[in-house]
Amino acid sequence: MEALLRWRHPRRGMVDPEELIRVAEQSAVMRLLTRRVVDDVVEQLAKWSAAGLGLRAALNVSVRDLHTGEIADQIADRLGRYGVAPERLQLEITEGALMADPRRVLTTITRLHRIGVGIALDDFGTGYSSLQHLRRLPLSEVKVDRSFVLGMAEDADDAAIVRSTIELAKALGLRVVAEGVEDERTWRMLHAAGCDAAQGWFYARPMPAEELAAWLARYRPLRPLGGPPPARPLIRRAGTGRVGCSGRRQRPAGRETIDSLRSPRVAYPAAVGAGLADAAQPRRGHRWPPSPARRSRTSRDCRGSP
Repeated sequence: MEALLRWRHPRRGMVDPEELIRVAEQSAVMRLLTRRVVDDVVEQLAKWSAAGLGLRAALNVSVRDLHTGEIADQIADRLGRYGVAPERLQLEITEGALMADPRRVLTTITRLHRIGVGIALDDFGTGYSSLQHLRRLPLSEVKVDRSFVLGMAEDADDAAIVRSTIELAKALGLRVVAEGVEDERTWRMLHAAGCDAAQGWFYARPMPAEELAAWLARYRPLRPLGGPPPARPLIRRAGTGRVGCSGRRQRPAGRETIDSLRSPRVAYPAAVGAGLADAAQPRRGHRWPPSPARRSRTSRDCRGSP
């Protein structure tokens, strides 16, 4: 599962997640916000464990969080307090955070790695991290940015970038997660390319943490049969033109369009100030934000094995 942070303002309604984080990162509020999210995520992991659900949770951290060792101390303390195994938690950092101050960021994430917490590089492909940093960091996972995944079924360049990223990450021994999967065709292309996991609205909409157990009980994995569906022509960019995904998501009759759960991502109540964080983007033709205030998002195994 992956933590999503949402805030419903009493007058403005649901605040755009990117706007919320952009404003918070410019003040001391960001550190307090991260502390609250860490507390709630670890507590929720303990609740799931007590209910017999061995789930993992991922949460995003900002540049400010990584510049001191405070977050490593807090995570170690909360894991011990709630009796949660470190490998049940994963932190996601962006390329921008990495490049802002590589030395201090490396010190912090190395401490977290030694504790046993997983480290993922989020939105890979949108920043400027060098292969040298990618090789040196104690990463366990790379997440391919949705800007490439969304168009890979229609755009040959995007498809090539995604396949190359998967091959590179695999060569370095890293797990690969694709963000922004919205249709079965993209899912099947990722499966064929060897992607380990994917997340997006193709699998499930964000949901409150307390609804996850019931959703998992109803969940039926989607398994690849034969190979990817017949290919439509891939259109390569010309000049500034760009072709994105088109068409509506098709839901196969008699089964849910969700793949098997190998390592999930979590969700929380924005109403109490914490949420499983990663800004879910709306599908084309859908207004943002979704109506409920509290959301979570799931990620699923691209390979179709439980």
